[in-house]
This record gives sequence, structure tokens and C-alpha cells, in this order.
Amino acid sequence: MSNQKNRKLLSGILSVLLAMQGISSLSPDALTHRRTEKSTHSTAAEDAFSITGGTVMTDITEGTPVIVKGIVTSAESFISVLTVGVYAADGTPVIEQTVLPNAPSYDLYAFDSSMSFNLLDAGEYCYRVTVSNMEYDDYVLVNQEFTVTPSDAPEDALTLTDGTIMTDIAAGTAVELKGTVLSAETPIISLTVGVYDLSGNLTAGVTIEPDGWYCNLNSLDDRIAFELLPSGEYYYNVTASNSTYQDLVLTNQKFRVLADVPATEETTAVSTAETTAVTAETTAAPGSDSPETTFVTTAITVEATTASTETSAETTATETTADTVSDTTAETTTETTASEPPQASGTETTDYQYKSITAKGVSVIPTLPEGSSFDLQGIVSCSKADMEALTALIYNAKGETVLSEDVWPAAASYDLQHLSLPFETLTAGSYSFKVFVSVQGSGALPVIYQTFDVTEGGTPVLPEDTLTLTGSTKIVDIVKGTPVSIAGTIRSAVSSITAVEVGVYDMDGNLVTGKTEQPDAKIYDLSQMDSSICFDLLDAGIYEYRITAGNAANPDTVLLSRSFSVLETAEPVEPDALVITDNPPILNMPFGARANSAGTVRSAQSAISRLTVGIYDMNGEPVCEQTVQPDTLTYDLNELNSEAMFSTLLPAIYEYRITADNATYPDKILVSQRFTVYAVCR
Repeated sequence: MSNQKNRKLLSGILSVLLAMQGISSLSPDALTHRRTEKSTHSTAAEDAFSITGGTVMTDITEGTPVIVKGIVTSAESFISVLTVGVYAADGTPVIEQTVLPNAPSYDLYAFDSSMSFNLLDAGEYCYRVTVSNMEYDDYVLVNQEFTVTPSDAPEDALTLTDGTIMTDIAAGTAVELKGTVLSAETPIISLTVGVYDLSGNLTAGVTIEPDGWYCNLNSLDDRIAFELLPSGEYYYNVTASNSTYQDLVLTNQKFRVLADVPATEETTAVSTAETTAVTAETTAAPGSDSPETTFVTTAITVEATTASTETSAETTATETTADTVSDTTAETTTETTASEPPQASGTETTDYQYKSITAKGVSVIPTLPEGSSFDLQGIVSCSKADMEALTALIYNAKGETVLSEDVWPAAASYDLQHLSLPFETLTAGSYSFKVFVSVQGSGALPVIYQTFDVTEGGTPVLPEDTLTLTGSTKIVDIVKGTPVSIAGTIRSAVSSITAVEVGVYDMDGNLVTGKTEQPDAKIYDLSQMDSSICFDLLDAGIYEYRITAGNAANPDTVLLSRSFSVLETAEPVEPDALVITDNPPILNMPFGARANSAGTVRSAQSAISRLTVGIYDMNGEPVCEQTVQPDTLTYDLNELNSEAMFSTLLPAIYEYRITADNATYPDKILVSQRFTVYAVCR
């Protein structure tokens, strides 16, 4: 029996089981009702739900993954229950996940890995997000119907969806990689993304071994330097292998790099919302004498963004759509001059614009002799909000970051002359200069892009043994109980990093939560400390977030020090409340997989007398349970040995439930969510 038939058979068995248990169809109207308004709480209009950046569902083919995203916000009271699910036409839940956020907002991306759209059989479905707060019970915030159509792809197919569509680009133009490579049944063994010349020689590219069923090509974006390609004709090629297919060509697109046109971004990535059908194409790998290979890709509708360049001394750069990275490098007609080392200066300037962000009078970096310093000029500003962060980067010809600097303007504008990038340390070669800006509610937005050369003839200044921090978490005021993810990269220029300390300190300078490591390496990723910095356990008050590092030349160097506040909850807290924090949802899993209960249960006043973690069938009968009597105010669920509970589950739908008791609340349900254990067909 084929794997596809096995999946359909399992889906049918689960549907019958659900029907036998009396799960009936529920319309969105039946799921939504408003609580009786209480004078002690805000009105429904004041306490409304909203979602930003949410997933927009369209019809998809079997095997197509969908990214679940969007920030759900409750205007005043906390979100008490949030459910994300995919439902059959009769209302039966096919995929459903529920969490108890106890927070004013929640990022739906936390559900992404457990919402297996790629496993849906052909049919009619509904994607639904349901939320509750003090005013609303089971409010249907998102309710989108979509169809899964049969796929013509063979079993264990390798597919590329939502991929970048290459068009002719100007020299110096960066291209954002997009698309998801998916293997239907066996893990992806290798994946190569490359740019080849007409002779089949690799000009720029990368090969990885994902060892998983899917890979997002955007994660490889900074490793393919399109902006460094000289003028000419090329192929953009994506090749993958799994247990069934060896070096299968998923896309092979010819494009040109043009030398004599304004440098504008004309490459548009595929939008998930525009996917219309799966089509078969035939091609051969560049420079290959092998027979033509059939592969599967996604037919799309392309929205091209063009640019118009003014002929006056002041040039307005292209403004692009939200899905297009704008690396406009329109230049004025002013001549470029450079003085002799050690100081080089550029008299030529240009302007840039991306959405509401503008950069006026930005220095055009001239060709620099080795050892020359250079002072950047220009004003970067945002018309809609203060800029949270500004990052300046310089890449070499291999796409590697050689210089970087992060600043936090906390203002609507920033003068680039305050940057202190040591151009004098650059050796002879070609480089790219980029500036990214972050504003509230956005990621890093590309604003400035230039290329320049450093020539031989001077003497590069040896870099000092400096310590630098890039990509660090931007700490802002938080509500009590809110977790914060730690991120950032520390680099040492010459010697190894001897110590890294990340900590939160009170106003007396006492360490409240933190960790110290001795990396003995030149690069250290701060995300390795994430689980040790417990922002969610901080009491209300004012704190300092501090990152300190040391190397042979600079011991105990403070790389970041920022104050922030922990605020009391917006709603009154119950006197003896039982709460759980840092509790991720249990994801859908294959038969035999292991999972862990995680999080911290806290009681406000009286001790936790009993705590139960259990897995139950759809009749409410316990499949396995663990009960403890902590007799403490807090209990860490990691102390339970819960892995074995999940590994023994047979394919079916289950409920994962955590209940606790204290002197005020007997058998209070802290977590209740459904998850699926599915069969793995070999």
C-alpha cells in the first residue's frame, strides 16, 4: 500500500473515531458569543481583539506547507484561551492546538511547526483562530475557507514552493531568497542553491545538509551575494536530494546582470497568497550533459516593481512592495574624489527610501586605498515611528560580515556620522555596505546598499583586539510574567573570548537572573543562554539588562547596558492565583516520538498541594498520568520524567492537561490542548 493511501486511511479512521465521540459541526456564529457585560470590566468595544500580519489562506495542493503567523492582541484584559485549528467541512477538527497565554498578546508563529498543512488530504477545510478574554468567550478572530487539491507529484517528491522568480537585475543589486523545499516522505539529504555562469561554473552558492523534511531558503539569503556578480548571463539553480531522488533540479532560471542601468530591485519573490497551481517543468542542470530532469515547482503571479530615477542632482530611490527587498543605489551626477590616506572622503551623495524610512545625503563610498579611513555622512529617518535599532554591515566578496555596528536611536532620525566603522582595517578587495533599520512591529528593513573597492598600495591598519556585539535582543518594558528571548552574536577580532556574562540586575546592582560562560572561541551565540535568563520570573520594578565579555586584551568589557521596567498586570490578579509560565504547546508528533512537559507552576500565596500532568483520550479517560505533591509555591515541570509518557502513545488524537491544587483552587486546569500522534509510513 502506498504512503499516500496509508495517510488517507489513517485520516479516515480518525474521522470515524471523532464522529463516534459526538463531535458535531459548529459554525463560526455558533462558536462566538459575548459574555454578559460586567460593570467592573471594560466594554467589548474597548476590549476588542485584533491580529496583525496574520496568515492569509488560499487554495493549496497536497503536500504544500503553510507558515502560520500573526500577532493576536487583546485591547485591555489578558488573552485567557487561544486555539488555532484546521477543520473539515463538517466542523471536525483535523489539526487543533490550544494554549492559555495569560498575556495581552500572543505570536501565532509558536504554532507553526505543529500545524502540518502539508499532511492534509485533498478536500475542503477551514482555518480558524479562536480567542477568549474577560469580555469574550471563543471569539472567532480568523475564519478562512480553503481547498486542498490533489497533487500530481510522485511519492517522496521533492518540491519547491513560493520560490524566488529571477528577472534581469542591475549590477550591485541584492536578491532576497525565498521559497520552501519540501520532501514528501524521507529527509532532505543535501540542498544546493547556486548561481552558475553559462559554462556551468559555480559563481556563488552554498550546499547544506538539512537532515529534515523541509528547508526555508530565506535562511541562506546572506550566503548568496547576487550584488557582487559582474555583468553577464547566469542561471539561478536549486538542487536537492533525498532517499529517492539524487540531485533533483527544482528550479533553473536564466537571468542577466546589467551594467548600464540604474541599480534597482526588480526581482519579486513568490507570495504564498498568489500560489495558483503546481506545474511540471523540464530542464537540465547548468553545464550538465545528463538527460533532462522533471521537477515540480509552483506557478505564480508575479508583481514586478520598477523604478524611475530622476535626472536632477537629487535622486529619489525606488519604493517597493512589502515582499521586495529594496537595495536602490541611485546616484547623483556629482564627481567622486578621494584624498590620500589615511583619510579618504567622498563628495558624492545619494538618497534612499524604503516605505516610511528615508536616507538623505548619504555618502557614496569611493574606491579606497588600503589603510584609508572613511567618515560616513547622511541622515536616516522614519516618518511613522521612532527607530528601535539601526545596523550597519560591511560584507566581503564571499558574503562574510567583516565589519558591523549596532545602534539604538530611540528617535525618528539618526546621523550616520556617529558610526565608527574602521574602514582602515579592510584589505584589498570588493565589499558591500548595507544599513538596516528596525521600527516597532517590523523586522530589519533594508535602507542603504552600496558596493565599493579597496585597492592595494596602502598599508591596512591591523585590527585591534576588539569585542563587538551584533543582533542583540532589544529590551523594552514588559508586563510581569512575560518571557524574553535572548539573542545576539559576540565576536572577538583577534584572541578568543574568555568569558561572557548576560544578566539582569536590580537598581542596587545585584544580579537577579543571569549566566556566565567561557566560550574559548572567537564567536559566541547568546541564544545558547536563553533558557537561563528568566525574565518571566521578575517582580515589578526597574532593572538593568547587561552583557559583559572579555578577551586577552579587554577583560570585563560591557557591550550592552540598558534599563527597562517590569510592569504589573493590566488586570487585577486573583489573591491566591495558580498560574503557569514558559509552557510551550505540545506539537503534533509521529508515533514513537518523545516530548517533554515544560514550564513553571506558581501559586501566589498558599502552597501547591497537588499537581497532575496527564494525557487523555477523546472520551476523557486517562491514558497516562503523573501526580506530585510539591508543598511549595513553585514547581518546575522539568522535574517530571514525562518523555516516556509520549513515546508510548498510539496514533490518535489526545488531550494534554495540567491541573493543580492550592488552598483556594482545587483541580484548577492550567493547560488543556489537543494534539495528534500520527503514523509514519515507510
